[in-house]
Amino acid sequence: MSIKHLSLLFVLITFIACSQNKKQKESSEDEYSLVPTKEYANFEVPSDVKLCIKALYLYTDSASNKEYLTFQNVAENEILIYDWKSKKQTDKLIFDKEGANGVGEFYGYLMKSFDEIYLAGTNTPLISVVDSAGNLKKKIPFQKTTDGNLLIPSLAMTMRYMPFEIIGNNIYITQMLNRTYGSNIVEKSRVSAVIDTLSKKVNLLPIKFPPILTSKEIQTQSIGMEFTYSREFNGAKFIYSFSYDEKIHVANITHDSIQLFSAKSKFIERPEKTSNAPDFKVLAQKLCELPMYGNLIYDKYRKVYYRFVYHKETFDADDEDFFELSQIGRNKFSIIILNEEFQCIGETVFPTGIYAISAFLIREDGLYLSTSHYKNPTFNEDILQFERIELKKTINLK
Repeated sequence: MSIKHLSLLFVLITFIACSQNKKQKESSEDEYSLVPTKEYANFEVPSDVKLCIKALYLYTDSASNKEYLTFQNVAENEILIYDWKSKKQTDKLIFDKEGANGVGEFYGYLMKSFDEIYLAGTNTPLISVVDSAGNLKKKIPFQKTTDGNLLIPSLAMTMRYMPFEIIGNNIYITQMLNRTYGSNIVEKSRVSAVIDTLSKKVNLLPIKFPPILTSKEIQTQSIGMEFTYSREFNGAKFIYSFSYDEKIHVANITHDSIQLFSAKSKFIERPEKTSNAPDFKVLAQKLCELPMYGNLIYDKYRKVYYRFVYHKETFDADDEDFFELSQIGRNKFSIIILNEEFQCIGETVFPTGIYAISAFLIREDGLYLSTSHYKNPTFNEDILQFERIELKKTINLK
């Protein structure tokens, strides 16, 4: 698999239907759908900020109890801050790449407070801790585990939902396929690692990648998406959703106990494997056409999970910008709804070409999906727009 293919690892009407796990009981009275409300939140963005946002989070300041929308302007090494209530930009956090406060380039972040922001290093296994003024407070390197395994950078993004998780003194980070394992890349790579910030120890967690392709098959049959995944933490367990696996993997904090639950979409018989693409354009087209699973996120207010599903599509190669389309979250999609026991309780299909689902939020009043899709008739490149989506119990299904 080429470097070009590896880079794409990081790129990236209602109808109820869901396949039940054999051990899960069916309950037609507990089926739900996601309903667009036509209520919107609009944020004006500067001219140098593109709406294809890779890392976007809500943050509530404990001192003022104010809620903020935050997102990274990757091109400028900065984070933009908006007051959610007023929808106005209140700050722009700028971080030096070099010098005494240099953090290099970063890709994703975790904002614990305005005085404690964790930046994910892009080119090296490093987390930089800074304040909102850009002052570097400390660096947390994780090049090697305690037993000598080499690690790769961990990107705390939301486009492919893989945020850092801090539990006590530990930072839980993600890993992708690690090429230092050579011909055993699939068999030896691990999905997650943990950094003890007090002892400085770094350890891989035991969870492995599912056997989607063998290490040998990766050389000829991979388009760079088969082993991508998202990771969510619900306060007690980590939940992993792999692009090419209908099952979700649920792990306890230490990852020494892992359960599998079926979360299959009615609209994917199975993710389709294919061969390496001959050039970048063909590869980008495949990434927009092949059916696969996307992010899984937890709605703590309604105690449910949302698993995004990309449907199979066919495009005229001359009429599409496939790279841009893949970046904003493709075109046709649905969202599976899972309850706290990981039972499928509904699946909603959304209109095509309206939602840019690489940007999403969970608030107390609902799920928010970005409608800043360039195919949306109301698209405005100067406005980042979200629509509030309500979770509702479905009535009279039969």
